[in-house]
Amino acid sequence: MFRILPYQSPLIISGSLSLENSLRHPAAHTYKYYFADDTKWKSILEYGDFDDIVIGTGFCGLAYIDKALKLNPKRRILVLERGELWLMTHFQNLELPFNLLLNNESETYPWALTSKTYHGDIRVRPICLARHCSTHHAYLFAPISLYTGLSPFSAGRSPFWSAFSPRPPLKLFRDFPQSMVETAKPGKFWEECKELLHVVEPSQLYDGEYQALQEYIEDQFNEALTLDHKTIETATYGEPADLAVGKSTGMSKVVFEKFSTPGPLLNIFERQRELAKKGKGSPLTIATNVVVENFDVDPLDAAKRADVLRTSRGALSFPRAKKPNIILATGSMPACTIVLNSIKKQQRRAGSRLSGHFLTHINARFPLPESLKVKLDAEKQRRVDEREEKDKRRNGRHSNRPGRDDLSELNESNDPERSDEQTDPLEIAAYYLAGEAPDTVTGSGVQLQYHADITVIYSPHPKEQRQDAARLCPDFFSTPTDAQLKDSQKHVIIACVMLGEIEEQGKPVGEDHVDEESENNADEEDTRTRVIFDKEGADKTTNIRLMLTMSENDRKLRTVMHKATLDSIAAMAGNEKDEIEYWHDNGDGTGKWDKSEPSEKNFQMSGIVHEASTLYMDDNLPTHPRLEEANPKLDRHMAYPSVDSNYRVLGCGNVYATGAALFPTSGSWNPTLTMCGYAQDLAMKLHNNEIFRQVFTMSIASSLANHLKGTTEELTAALAIKVKACLPIVPTTKLDSRGNPVQEDWHVVWGPAVWKQNSRSKTTGLDIAWYMTYHPNVRFEDGTLHPTYVIAVTGARRDTVDPVANFDGWVKSDGGLTNEPERHVLSSNDEKPGGRWVSFITADSAYRVLNNPAPAGTPAVGKTLLDFIGDVLNDMNSDDVPSVRFIFTGHGIGGGVAVAIALALVEDGGILSENVKDVFTYPSGVPSAGNTAFADSFEATFPARRLDKLHSHKGWNLNLVNRRDVVPQAWCIDKGLSPKQNLYNLSSLVTSPPDKLGKVLTAIGAMCHRSEISQLVYKPIPSQYFTCAHDFDEEEPRTNNDVERLVFQHLKAYHDEVGIDIQPWVDQTGLSPSFFPVIYDLAG
Repeated sequence: MFRILPYQSPLIISGSLSLENSLRHPAAHTYKYYFADDTKWKSILEYGDFDDIVIGTGFCGLAYIDKALKLNPKRRILVLERGELWLMTHFQNLELPFNLLLNNESETYPWALTSKTYHGDIRVRPICLARHCSTHHAYLFAPISLYTGLSPFSAGRSPFWSAFSPRPPLKLFRDFPQSMVETAKPGKFWEECKELLHVVEPSQLYDGEYQALQEYIEDQFNEALTLDHKTIETATYGEPADLAVGKSTGMSKVVFEKFSTPGPLLNIFERQRELAKKGKGSPLTIATNVVVENFDVDPLDAAKRADVLRTSRGALSFPRAKKPNIILATGSMPACTIVLNSIKKQQRRAGSRLSGHFLTHINARFPLPESLKVKLDAEKQRRVDEREEKDKRRNGRHSNRPGRDDLSELNESNDPERSDEQTDPLEIAAYYLAGEAPDTVTGSGVQLQYHADITVIYSPHPKEQRQDAARLCPDFFSTPTDAQLKDSQKHVIIACVMLGEIEEQGKPVGEDHVDEESENNADEEDTRTRVIFDKEGADKTTNIRLMLTMSENDRKLRTVMHKATLDSIAAMAGNEKDEIEYWHDNGDGTGKWDKSEPSEKNFQMSGIVHEASTLYMDDNLPTHPRLEEANPKLDRHMAYPSVDSNYRVLGCGNVYATGAALFPTSGSWNPTLTMCGYAQDLAMKLHNNEIFRQVFTMSIASSLANHLKGTTEELTAALAIKVKACLPIVPTTKLDSRGNPVQEDWHVVWGPAVWKQNSRSKTTGLDIAWYMTYHPNVRFEDGTLHPTYVIAVTGARRDTVDPVANFDGWVKSDGGLTNEPERHVLSSNDEKPGGRWVSFITADSAYRVLNNPAPAGTPAVGKTLLDFIGDVLNDMNSDDVPSVRFIFTGHGIGGGVAVAIALALVEDGGILSENVKDVFTYPSGVPSAGNTAFADSFEATFPARRLDKLHSHKGWNLNLVNRRDVVPQAWCIDKGLSPKQNLYNLSSLVTSPPDKLGKVLTAIGAMCHRSEISQLVYKPIPSQYFTCAHDFDEEEPRTNNDVERLVFQHLKAYHDEVGIDIQPWVDQTGLSPSFFPVIYDLAG
């Protein structure tokens, strides 16, 4: 075997700098300000208390940290980085000499190569990394690692990566588990990671380099990919390349800025520091020069969590009660190495699959086509006109200055060379092309993928534009060299880099099983592409070997890529395709343009990039470590997953993986954007305030059958299916009576049930629906864990205000809540009723929720909810720690019913009267359900808990209200009593066309009259408010009667605010306004 030894490179900012002389070592002060010094590190080892320990400061580390701290600024995060801070920005944002940083000495290779890998056919002549260096030693035919090395500095490879950031179609997620596919479906998944990386299309860059040539290239590919006369046969789609080069801030004047992680990470550091000063956040702690070796799993911990993290600077130990999440945000190889050295059960899993991308690269040129000349001339004229206009404005300003008659020296247009350079600008285009190889069917029946990162340059002034070309090309390695630019002033130069996916390999056909005893001898004979763990290796950070061989499908794919490259170049050349010349390199930095096409053998680049699949995810893995002991012995010739659908590494309860290591297959696409999306998703899943989203999701799920029609039995069956599909996924484990672990998630324990006045009618919908769920281990906002029941209610009964019920008379009557509430229609001649009163619909619905038995085919069949809650309480031990909690929730009318039920159950003598501190309500969009006495009683019994002013949905016992929602404005008519929620506010919320405004005002008047004749002074319960960030017009066309707008503000606006996405959701256009009584009235 062969090992590439790590290279120790000099650093720019070093943590080991002496602080004795502050004048001589200013970098040391910078280091000490941002990163933990020896004193701070010692304190971390002794007293450190963190929620997360993130290993790595590359893309995934940044994505996780950014998302986690936006979700909860008080989250305590420690970041461990193996290197030191070197570059603060991407090297292309610096001057041209910094390209010398890219020689091979800036990488380290913490692995060995098997002899078959070293001598295999995939090794070819390396490409020069320092494209513009004066010496060309990187072109030597020396042995090199077949996987791109690691950057041993802070930020990983982010200061050196290309800017290509495609969003791959989900159909290209070959063999990905369904959980990963579903996670990537919402547009928000991609929008957030694009925002993080500052990804833009070329058209969003300013009108400089990406202009006429970009338009021409897009036109050529649109024609070449047209089905009628497709000229790139294996291509599946193409698009202008998404590039991570956007502005860092909205006010920035730097238009093209390559993204890297150091700057954004230190910005987060500053943001957290300021928040910590104000008591609104926790500081971010970053420690460098810390190489993580492995972790120890606590054998006594029920969840088998890691309690020791061993590093090159000492061991981090965690108290048994407080074990942080360990986030593996390193590259695929280091993460695999850490897991192999930590969990014995992973030695058959981690690294059993290995994939990545191999590359091909062709440079070509062709004379300027006439169609492009037209575009360039138009662009040139535009620039001339623009400069003349600027000169006029400038001369006009200077002419007002005394003594400045001759302004010729101020006018740069007098310099002909400068004028030509400005009006004949450098033009660059970037395009992304994807395709498949038809004869490379994999084990899963899908073809192998390839894609092309295409950079196109037109440089009429090569000498003057050399530095701009090097800085503005999306991929520096595609920048033409000085030799290629020479004599190419009238040519378009193309750099076409193709990436093909390495096929993942299972058990070779016909290979006999190898016993474990002979495993070490068989490693070199088993040629499957994989990571081989060296158990006896002394250095736990480098004790792996890489086996990499090309399969027959890989070779077929390479042939397809070669043809696709040549076809793409011909498509871009258009009418000049007969004049295409290719760059033939001599291997010493020189070469020549020639019309002879490069052979397939000579255009493959050395090395494998974007390593992936070493810890790939699978949905079918057990989700708790104690369940893994029953796994059968694993075949050493097969690949096995290492991570479950919650990103948790199998065998440990608090270690999570990110990055391309999760991908079962590498695909062909650049993985950075996708990796960041999944890292952000992990942060979301681990967010410790998730309880509010869980409860709101269950609240909304209760209403998923509101738009359906059918008998009670039909509606119940439909709702049961929808509720089960939409329950939050938060797996946990409890112990059964024998002490064995049993995996549980949110699950329905009662119902669901549906009630309607005419139970047999097939032409009407439901009136009420409700169900009860249970989770044995819910984390609340204070970090405590509690067994929790959630009762979710929805309502769609229209007669909501003028018949009323005496709430006190119902809950305090003989028989209490088992009695039906009495319906009252009060007269204006009657005195205003005293005590607590509610609308009859509220009291009657509460009665039916508590007393109707669970229907056939549902959990707790035949038992009422009131009895079921009583059984739960009887089974509880008063000494139980933690205590059982109950949450009552509902949206709209259902929320008012849920509030009334909660209040009734905690009354003196009620079954929850001794558990008030463990009863919570979470209503949203609720109209006023009762009078002032009722609202005041609720507020006194369930004190409002406003937990986060910035996130209105985080709070208990408060009605979450969208200020643009008309429903919560009902039924109060006393502006003084409730200025923010009363029926008179409706006139400003309903923006119907002028011809229908009169009808709307009439409807509002009628609603006010109905509230008045009820003889109750309706008062809203305490609320917390938000304003929908966008109007309905921004998503859907406005309708004539305004119904869809009103429904949007009552439904989707709340989903957006809380941050949920229930699928399948109700089609808004199919909803009848009768399901929303207030909207029904306004719609006439």
